[in-house]
Amino acid sequence: MGGIPKPTAGAKPFANIMDKYMPQNWNEFFDSREMLDDKIPIYHAGTEGHLFFCLHGAGHTALSFAALAKMIKGEKYKSTCVSFDYRGHGGHFRDDEVDMSEAKLVEETIYVLKYITTKYPD
Repeated sequence: MGGIPKPTAGAKPFANIMDKYMPQNWNEFFDSREMLDDKIPIYHAGTEGHLFFCLHGAGHTALSFAALAKMIKGEKYKSTCVSFDYRGHGGHFRDDEVDMSEAKLVEETIYVLKYITTKYPD
């Protein structure tokens, strides 16, 4: 009979699956990460061309845009991609991170956007 073979002693039957689905590191896609106020991670990819400021959805992170960032900064588009983690997501931690009110998220977005415009004034 076919069926699933029994693993041999010391074997890791899920190793191939785990390797395939392990998260990739941010620096495989983005060029740099900085911490605004030691709380808000901001990821940058590319240094020229148009600036794409990407905002992730609930339950996601700035790394949702990793593949896009890698593509945008490449030879074909030569642009810049910037994204950040909202409070309670990814690497963003603060005392009041559970405050996910619309007002607080908009305020935080404007705060980060103002900072980004100082780095990319054009």
